[in-house]
Amino acid sequence: MVDNHLRGRLEDSMHETKNGLPERTRKKVADLPSERLSDAIDFGSQAKYAHWNVKGPNVMALHELFFKFAG
Repeated sequence: MVDNHLRGRLEDSMHETKNGLPERTRKKVADLPSERLSDAIDFGSQAKYAHWNVKGPNVMALHELFFKFAG
């Protein structure tokens, strides 16, 4: 198991590359896809929850709409 001090150092360090981007920019570029994936998973979970828990007079239309997103 990795202790918290070492974990922070591992997460903050980047491998040397041959491109001209500064390390700070490379870190931002590397983090962006993970953040968007997290957003997409969260959205899918919320759509799935809404799909199964929708109530009201337009339940079928809303159920089908949420199903398209949660699919």
